[in-house]
Amino acid sequence: MKTLIVLSLAILAIAGKVTAQEDNLLLNVLERTIQLNDEYEEFKNATRFFMGDHIRHVASLVLDVVINEIGSWSARFKKHCPTTFNSEAQGAIVMQCSNEAMEELAFRQDGMFDFLEHMDEVNNEVSISVVDRLADFNIITNSDDFESSFDPIYSDFRNRLDTYVVELGYMISDLAGVSNNMPQDVQACIDAGFQKLLKTC
Repeated sequence: MKTLIVLSLAILAIAGKVTAQEDNLLLNVLERTIQLNDEYEEFKNATRFFMGDHIRHVASLVLDVVINEIGSWSARFKKHCPTTFNSEAQGAIVMQCSNEAMEELAFRQDGMFDFLEHMDEVNNEVSISVVDRLADFNIITNSDDFESSFDPIYSDFRNRLDTYVVELGYMISDLAGVSNNMPQDVQACIDAGFQKLLKTC
């Protein structure tokens, strides 16, 4: 956003020194830059919404597993180990299994946020490149070639954005694949830990 403000100020500074036709060319460049920026922002916001919503959903399912397992296994422990029932050891197993699951989710989420931050940097580079191009180009003497001179900048960003969308799509698919099995994995982890406790009765 800051780079767009810089770009807007740069165009306003130039606009006062050119004709109405050249002024329109400047505005076209600004509109193209804003359009690309808006497309990126919409994609980024949709990705962040998915991550937040999906992870909240998975965390809720994991919590349900934890609550259900605590209740059922407490009854089993008290039945098989009435004198050696250890609620603290049981709680430690539940906490370890659930923490491992949440750490795995956080790790993958952090990777996606890092990727989005890199995309932010690339998005900012577009406005910076346009500002630099404005500084180097003489719109008064070369107005016919003005807009086309920015095509490589926009084309490069479009290609990079399309590539990033595909890469992030793989990351989202990976996150969904791991998290969809997470409640079952947590339950299996708790079951295995409780089985070891039962053997100590």
